[in-house]
Amino acid sequence: MTFSLSRLVFTSLTMGAIALFAGIQSAQAQKHGMHASKEAQEKIVIEDAYIFPVGRYAPAAALFMTLHNNAGHADKLVSAEFVNPNLADRLELHTHVKEAGIMRMRKVESFDIPASGHHTLSPHGDHIMIMAPKQAYDAGMEFELTLHFEKAGPRTITVPVIPRGEPLNKKHNHQENHGGHAH
Repeated sequence: MTFSLSRLVFTSLTMGAIALFAGIQSAQAQKHGMHASKEAQEKIVIEDAYIFPVGRYAPAAALFMTLHNNAGHADKLVSAEFVNPNLADRLELHTHVKEAGIMRMRKVESFDIPASGHHTLSPHGDHIMIMAPKQAYDAGMEFELTLHFEKAGPRTITVPVIPRGEPLNKKHNHQENHGGHAH
């Protein structure tokens, strides 16, 4: 009986030590990961984000912008969402592909942003598709949008609705910085 009890105590202590060590390692990895993510986040610059106006019953709309990656490693835009979920059913990443001589839109999983490079989302190219807008998007309105990057993590920006044909300029660079951390 003593042998079994001491073996049970030894096993319990060993398992406790392993769990404690794993917890410490996990906390250190999280701390390091958050630091790396903040550094990666600061390397992504979002410029000239905009939406064209659409009516209340439009089946879809699109978001455009330029994503600059000033990091020494590639990143990916993996998803996007409005901060206010009542603006659309969902947002999807789309591209255009040529099939049998016809250009068609296709949903994609991500957009690559090369190291020290950029990726432009534009009409007739890659874009973020707003599926089933739940209201009209009128010129002059602004919406908060969260972009999710593979390495940089989430970034929240303000996106204006601009009339078609209006030239883009620095007033449409709505990257924000709240509370000492970039969104």
